[in-house]
Amino acid sequence: MLLDSQAPQRRANRHCSPVRSWLLFVTILSPPVAPIIKSAKGGHFMRLRSLDIGHFRSIRQTSFSDLGDLNVLIGRNNAGKSAAMRAVSLFFSCLSGRSPVNIHPNVRDQYDFHLGDTSNPITLSACFSLTLSERDSIIREVGQEYPQMQNAIEGISPSLVATVVMEISADRDVYTSHVSRIELQPSAAISAPEASFTLLDLPSSAAEELAARSRSVETLTEKVDVLQSAIPIAQRQSRNVRGSGELRYLTDFIMHDLPSSKTEAARKHLPQIIRRIGDADQVSRVFADELAKAEAQLLEVKSRPMVASLRTFAGETTELPQHVGTFLERIAQLSVHYLTENRRQIGRIEAQRLLELKVSRGGPEVLRRIQETVLGLLGVSIDAFQAATNSHKSNTVAAELDVDNFLVEVNGSGIREALRVVLDVEFNNPDILLVEEPEVHLHPALEVALMRYLKTVSAETQVVLATHSTNFLDTGDMASVHLVRKSGATDITRLSLQDAEVEIPKDLGIRLSSLFMYDKLIFVEGPSDEVIIREFAAKLNINFTEKNVGFVVMGGVANFAHYAAKATLDFLSKRRVQSHFIVDRDERLDSDIANLKALLGDRATLHVLEKRELENYLLDAGAIASLVRDRKGIEDLDADVIDAEFLKALEVLQSRAIELRVSRTLCAPVYLRSKGNTASSADDLRNRMTAAVEELSARASRIEEEFEAQRRVVESEWGNRKSDIVPGTLILDQVISNYGLRYQKDRDGAALARLIDPAKIPVHMRRILTAIVADDSTPSS
Repeated sequence: MLLDSQAPQRRANRHCSPVRSWLLFVTILSPPVAPIIKSAKGGHFMRLRSLDIGHFRSIRQTSFSDLGDLNVLIGRNNAGKSAAMRAVSLFFSCLSGRSPVNIHPNVRDQYDFHLGDTSNPITLSACFSLTLSERDSIIREVGQEYPQMQNAIEGISPSLVATVVMEISADRDVYTSHVSRIELQPSAAISAPEASFTLLDLPSSAAEELAARSRSVETLTEKVDVLQSAIPIAQRQSRNVRGSGELRYLTDFIMHDLPSSKTEAARKHLPQIIRRIGDADQVSRVFADELAKAEAQLLEVKSRPMVASLRTFAGETTELPQHVGTFLERIAQLSVHYLTENRRQIGRIEAQRLLELKVSRGGPEVLRRIQETVLGLLGVSIDAFQAATNSHKSNTVAAELDVDNFLVEVNGSGIREALRVVLDVEFNNPDILLVEEPEVHLHPALEVALMRYLKTVSAETQVVLATHSTNFLDTGDMASVHLVRKSGATDITRLSLQDAEVEIPKDLGIRLSSLFMYDKLIFVEGPSDEVIIREFAAKLNINFTEKNVGFVVMGGVANFAHYAAKATLDFLSKRRVQSHFIVDRDERLDSDIANLKALLGDRATLHVLEKRELENYLLDAGAIASLVRDRKGIEDLDADVIDAEFLKALEVLQSRAIELRVSRTLCAPVYLRSKGNTASSADDLRNRMTAAVEELSARASRIEEEFEAQRRVVESEWGNRKSDIVPGTLILDQVISNYGLRYQKDRDGAALARLIDPAKIPVHMRRILTAIVADDSTPSS
């Protein structure tokens, strides 16, 4: 239908309804509708298995291997994920024709070469899996071209992979790509050279000759084309030229009438021709002679035999086999769609394509299926309409895209970005889809929905994602995750999770993304500990982001053994992730700390606080005074007053410190010790329970004695360490309770850490944080 002139503005001025928000929530939780598959690939077609990349951007040499249907690249910023994605795109863009040589590879400048060094070529070696029909086609084409080799090719394995090696070289500012080798080999014996056979071995000398020929053909074809268009114009315009003195204007006259697509070629070829014309009467003859000469040169260059030889399946030759061109064309026909980080905004182009579906044969059915896919995935309805105001100077109909009766431009960026990906897939139906940062602007729920959609798409389209999002990692196909790191140069490692998924319990509490997204992990007891430590690091100018440090919250030291499990630490060590555990001192004995260290071994570093707990590092009078002033509006409260409150609180809490130490000794668990799994008699069970009761009775009889012993220990340390012995949370709560406040760890811990003077952060805490970010950290206890 057509919209009236006020409809676009009315749609733009509406507000999103609660119904739409509810629908989005519900549909995200539902399985997405299967994508529209417009080709008959049936899930069986040539697929990229690996890409070895050399000397490209930040990559010195690495392998993007074992690619599956859905592949996730993860890594920190500037690690080289985009370089890997760009390498895939570059490989296919260089195979734009049947020739193994491309004189216009999509290389921007010298900085596409590693460290800007153009003395070594960029190398891209791609391995493809072939279907049986593709294998049969190749064998048939070779046999037709070389009948004498029929017997040699009959025994070739029915399961083949193809390896295509490409080099991109630079000569000053001229870049050239060429396929240096094509090999076929059994997929089960990729590493056995004797099992492979060569379709093409193209040495550099032959490649240079082919490139020179291609440049000549391009130049001459361009010259012929512009002359054919320019001759009738030159004949007409030459009448306006008076004498030889005005011939220099003839180029401008001709270009005025030439199509704009040919003006660049005209500026390149015509002036040198016109300079040789002595009189206006000679224009037609000279142009005709130049055209005939260019056509003859073009024919000669195309038919000229090669001087350098190349090697094929049948041996050395100076002619490029036809089946090689057919094979390269088969690869070039694979449709690669690359959504870079900076994507074009969705809008009129997509609206136009949807509008065309409404009026084309079979289009409404396709449109309906696209609408169902978007509704099932994003929970929104899309439609396209002819714009109310069209330009009378254009024959094209302006179109508008509606999302839930709103113009797409006024919808949220998350919906627009998700539609960008979905409609690109539905419209282009690519064989290979490359998407950088699909999570841009998406709510976590939309990330999960989009990932599930891409997993469905990957049955027909090979998908490669480069992402930072843990949602894309945690919900992705964990069988094909590739870690991208850069230590001097980019390296790509495929992560095998089969063993890890067996050994690491599903309820471990560490998201799988945490195991791969960070170079260093800090295990802390509670969420407030993470916030406080991050604030301390920021105060000390210690950059956790630069060192790629992540946190894992254990939920209390009681879970220490759970997170320090051998399987977990072994897995992190293999991933080269440094693990650091920071625990409170509490009332632990030296023997307790030794046991914790023994549990970690050399796979992780244990940092035990010198003070009783992390809150003891927040006992700064100035910071507390600022906190109370902000919360209660007490303008005249200063640090001296808080210092006095500290002393009062410590005296009150001394008995609490003694009690905690006594509890540590006397309230330790009593175990009903059993003898393995042997069935116990009633007498044996009675004896073990009696022993436990006797143990508890013995402890009860020592209560006064233990209180006295611990009192002496506390008093001996009280003078210099009183503020380190009493729990910091109790001290803080006691002090600020005088002002009608109560200490809350999650809220007040971070606030105090932000207010504390960096100079007041104790040396021991500085040592811990410095050791964590150091390349070779040493244990601290």
